Amino acid sequence: MWRTRFRYSRERTLILLIPPERYARQQGFVHEHLSGVSILDWRAEFLKTVKPEQRYLNLSARDEAQRLKEVSAHQKGRTICLINTEYALTRFSYDERQEFWRALWGDFPYNEAILIYSALGVPALLPFDLEQWKKAGRVLPPA
Repeated sequence: MWRTRFRYSRERTLILLIPPERYARQQGFVHEHLSGVSILDWRAEFLKTVKPEQRYLNLSARDEAQRLKEVSAHQKGRTICLINTEYALTRFSYDERQEFWRALWGDFPYNEAILIYSALGVPALLPFDLEQWKKAGRVLPPA
């Protein structure tokens, strides 16, 4: 099973491609294609940190990566799939998006948890080197 491969691997971050037509039903999509995975609504988690008087979202690729590291530390030994990630990906510029993907690719060696970052299967939101992710077996396509 794919999970066993990543449990002892240095690379423990993956991408799950969500078909755009399944945008509104991401949780169901994950349940259909990945059994035994805990689901975390990334947008809902972010909104918990927003203060009522706040006027701007203060999103950055670095902060998003740091939040992922914190989740990983709290979810040690588990497999977590983050859904509803498009709020950040669509707000980032192209360069910021690629910075985020580079961080997800290389800044999580021997992560505490296996993190599956779901992303809409829209080329503009995905890493420019998606083929590299695929060759490494770090993209989970639909079954």
